[in-house]
Amino acid sequence: MCEDFKDISFKLRERSNSAEELMEQREYLETVPEVVSTHQHRIIQAMSDYDMIEEYYYTLSDDDFNNR
Repeated sequence: MCEDFKDISFKLRERSNSAEELMEQREYLETVPEVVSTHQHRIIQAMSDYDMIEEYYYTLSDDDFNNR
């Protein structure tokens, strides 16, 4: 899931060098809400899991904390 969002971020940060590339980026941008909505349930579940972890003061590894 994190990789999908990193890919979205990377693609949206690319500079367009022509009108065609700009149109491609705009078309891609229109697909982003659909991609996010497909992950919405997993996002809500992950946030709930992290809330429970914090509630019980469980120590996360640096990698797990950064992935949050």
